[in-house]
Amino acid sequence: MGKVFRKILEYTMLFCLVCGIGVLISGNTALAAEANIKGAKAAVLKAYKQYQTEVDVSAYNLINGRDSGAVVDMMTEIIAQTPDLFYAGQKFSKLVNASSNQIIKLELSYVKAFKTSSGKINTAKIKKTRSQIKSKVKKVLSQVSSNMTKLEKALVIHDYLVQNTSYYDGNEDYATSEWGVLLKGKGNCQGYSKAYAILLEKVGIPVKYADSIEMQHMWNVIKLNGKWYHVDVTWDDPVHPVTQKNQYGLVMHENFLCSTTNMKKRGYTGIRCSVKTSKKYDNKYWKKVNSGFAYRSGKWLFQTNSAIKQRTRIASGSSKTLSHAGGISFIKASKNKYYFINYNRVYLYNRKSNRVSLVLDGVIDYNKYNLTQLRYQKGELEIRMLRGSKTKIVVMHLNNK
Repeated sequence: MGKVFRKILEYTMLFCLVCGIGVLISGNTALAAEANIKGAKAAVLKAYKQYQTEVDVSAYNLINGRDSGAVVDMMTEIIAQTPDLFYAGQKFSKLVNASSNQIIKLELSYVKAFKTSSGKINTAKIKKTRSQIKSKVKKVLSQVSSNMTKLEKALVIHDYLVQNTSYYDGNEDYATSEWGVLLKGKGNCQGYSKAYAILLEKVGIPVKYADSIEMQHMWNVIKLNGKWYHVDVTWDDPVHPVTQKNQYGLVMHENFLCSTTNMKKRGYTGIRCSVKTSKKYDNKYWKKVNSGFAYRSGKWLFQTNSAIKQRTRIASGSSKTLSHAGGISFIKASKNKYYFINYNRVYLYNRKSNRVSLVLDGVIDYNKYNLTQLRYQKGELEIRMLRGSKTKIVVMHLNNK
């Protein structure tokens, strides 16, 4: 009589919709030690990279029940934390020997968008998307200068993702990977974290992942000068409390380079992090800066609630006040022109002349609305304003040469 097998469907753990990613393989270590999880993980990764739909794991002594938790954690770690697996699905199946209870095979799933109408893996589309992602990575990194410190490079990339990504936690497959963040400008915490990790690795900054199952959330930990720090790009890009939509022009830095202690003080719970983190930057000035940092000719320009300032280095030296013009939604339109909101008015700051001029007086022209956000695209300044929960958008055509 031949062997009898049974198939068991499993799902990887999800954070932000996709959260609960295993930073470390958990489960009963005493029992899991008998299984070769490391070998099984390598086999699954190889199978995905070769676009296979199943992988033989019979050589790794995986016992259903005993090792089920470790296998789910392994698959979750693979799907959530491996760059360039944007085409991998969130579920898998185990083929189990009914008599020995050994897991013989793992059947892998793929994102629907990367499958043909007949169900086959669309390798041509995967390769095309990979090429597009590589081109976008190159474009993002063109903003990084060799004159920058690694901390400054991490900041530039952080700000780019916040300024060019809208938080999205829907059912679209792209939300959970760099595919969504880099090519569609949308993603959830898993997408933000993977995109940030890919970009940091390209500039030589070591990066890992941290998470909280309690919070259904994940983020990054990065290594600078031998010490590790938390960076949560997702939570530095919050949605508007009224509209629940992306807040253009708002770039927070509260979660840029934090210790685990600091994260806990600010409400993070159930943190799973595999490294010890430093408190060095917990109280730095940038925690209260809600604009992006604009770099040009060795200088960093940014805005606080009270002034427009400039620095030579982000983490050392002091700030120079260029103009006592504070505000919100400080955005760059060209190398010398920046727009911002102050007391329901829109202003232009000219970096070359160091002058501030009024562009739109919301107090007079839109006195029933609260000006909240600015966005500049292709010669047009988009001004968003609220009246209760009602949104109004005013577009101004500008010459910013």
